[in-house]
Amino acid sequence: SSGLLVTLAVIATCTAVQVLNSLACSAVATNGLHSGAYQLLVANLGTTWGTATSLLYYLGMSALATVEICGAVEAVDAGLEAEAWGPDVVTESQYYDEGLLGSAALVLLALLRGFNSHAVHVIGVVVIVVLLLTLASTLAGALRTFSLSSLQSNLLPPRGEDAMGYTELSYLFTFIYPCFAGLFQSVNKAAELRTPYVSVPRAMLGAVLFTGIGLSLIVVAIAASAPRGELSETDFLLHAFPSKYVGLGGTVVVGIGSCVSFL
Repeated sequence: SSGLLVTLAVIATCTAVQVLNSLACSAVATNGLHSGAYQLLVANLGTTWGTATSLLYYLGMSALATVEICGAVEAVDAGLEAEAWGPDVVTESQYYDEGLLGSAALVLLALLRGFNSHAVHVIGVVVIVVLLLTLASTLAGALRTFSLSSLQSNLLPPRGEDAMGYTELSYLFTFIYPCFAGLFQSVNKAAELRTPYVSVPRAMLGAVLFTGIGLSLIVVAIAASAPRGELSETDFLLHAFPSKYVGLGGTVVVGIGSCVSFL
């Protein structure tokens, strides 16, 4: 409802902010070897402010883990809804699916994260590969319905640029900015790296730029796939090439993997 141009502007803003944060964090990280976000924050902000900031950071990461696992459950429900031969949900409703299945999965993944931290590295590699394949599959599917007329019809908000107020923009930032979260994840592994002062900045900047470019490609593909009135939340996944199961299955795997990394 915000239009393609406004959405791209929000993505560009989030990318620019996180690039600056990455540069600042990389500069601070060179001030001694820090084996985690908490040590880095305390060493540079002091015990009081560092502890308070770390608490907010880890609470935010826990909340994002919940969002990711809910997204994985939502992808499962989208796949069930697309099939005519079975139920649309696992339990009574999508709300209960996200609450019950999401909570159960969250507990199991938290136990895995706590008792076998090495598994996180293996899961991370698998998730990166699946993410790239899913992105390629969904973009290839969107290209089959690519239309310049649809793209032009979705450039601006439906009620014009003047209709985009603070509330609409805040909604956009609320949904898009968390996609750039996890800035301190590379810092958490700094003590295990040979040259963290090189690897950490590369990882941070690379992740931010990849996210910005990936999100931009996704929203452009969605905007060009159908006229405004025919756009659907799940069509981008259901039209994946060569099968909708690639898009849906990839979304589930990436959601689970992201949940583990945030815990």
